[in-house]
Amino acid sequence: MSPDATVIVVAATGHVLGMVTHEGDPDGAPSAAAVAGEAFPLRDGASGDVFVDVPVAELATSAVPVVDDLLRTPQSCAVADGAAIFVPASASVALDGKKIKISGAQRPPKDVDVRVFVEHGQGSDRQRAVLKGTLLKGAQELTFPSELEPGDYDAVAAVPGNAPAAASLSVPP
Repeated sequence: MSPDATVIVVAATGHVLGMVTHEGDPDGAPSAAAVAGEAFPLRDGASGDVFVDVPVAELATSAVPVVDDLLRTPQSCAVADGAAIFVPASASVALDGKKIKISGAQRPPKDVDVRVFVEHGQGSDRQRAVLKGTLLKGAQELTFPSELEPGDYDAVAAVPGNAPAAASLSVPP
């Protein structure tokens, strides 16, 4: 039996957020709630600090065969057709005035769902939101229609075909 990995992914986009290896999987992958509780902490690759918490309603789990990229850099992978694949780091997330904009994305061959996880504030006052959009076939940019209030934000964008894009954003008053 070959080694498998249970991965926790952004359900809409397939982006891998974390993984654990095991030998076989007789009972299938555990639920996202069993793995993450209420939310999964997505950490900054450089500092190890929690960047955003991804709500369990946006997560799924899957058992996939282990591949080198999944072991080395799981957050640079996505699950497609039951396998983990490496995705390039190409999209960016930034501000366009008071709106969040994704740019430089790989051109998708069809319309794809996009998620941006946004957090604002500190400690128990930290507010979380999930922005949902669609990157149209062949497009490289997407601007979300809602405007952000003045303040500092952390954002992580999950765009199929691209590694997650993270940024700290500051909206002026």
